Formats: sequence, C-alpha cells, structure tokens
Amino acid sequence: MLLDIANRFYDQAEELDQKVERAVEQNATAADIRLLLDLAASDRMRAASACQMALPYCHPKLSSVEITPAPPVSKSSFEQRLEQMSETEVLSHLKAITDGTVTITLDDEEPADGD
Repeated sequence: MLLDIANRFYDQAEELDQKVERAVEQNATAADIRLLLDLAASDRMRAASACQMALPYCHPKLSSVEITPAPPVSKSSFEQRLEQMSETEVLSHLKAITDGTVTITLDDEEPADGD
C-alpha cells in the first residue's frame, strides 16, 4: 500500500513535469513555472517519504536509510565559497541569476576522497 502511494506521488510529479514543459513552450510566467516545479518537488519528497516508510517491510536490513535534501558536505562547501565572496560579488551573482543571464550548475572542482 505504501509503495502504491509512492507510485501515485511519483506519477503526479511526472505529470507536473509535463505541465512545466508545456508552460515553458507557451511562455508562461516564471512564477507559474516555479509553482509547478515546487509542486513536483513536493510530490517527489512525498514519494520518497512513503518509500522510506515502506523500506523496513521490503528490505528489513536497510531500515535505517534516511533521505535528505542535500548532504552536509555540499552545504559546508557552499558556505565556504560564499564566505570568501565580497558582498558586492554576492549581490551581482544574485542579480544575474534573477535576470536570467546566469544559470546555476554543479561545480565538480573538488576531487572526491581517495582520488
């Protein structure tokens, strides 16, 4: 039953993704697109939560698995980079992001442990 609930939330998230694609094609406002993306993200988190609740029944040895939005290592790395920037740099980056002239991408500069 929990896995059925998870599948339903995941299906809803996929439907919202399709609505986002159509909204982008139809030049919808950024606020409308953001709302659809937030709803899809919420549905995915609900699906993950339902899966986490079902996990002890499906795989008893994996019952201690925890799902989190972002690992602490990424947060501390982000915070370190942010602390090194001046206030002017931070404001210019935020303005560029809100203007749509800059996109946020994953930065793979730091090597993983053992490399």
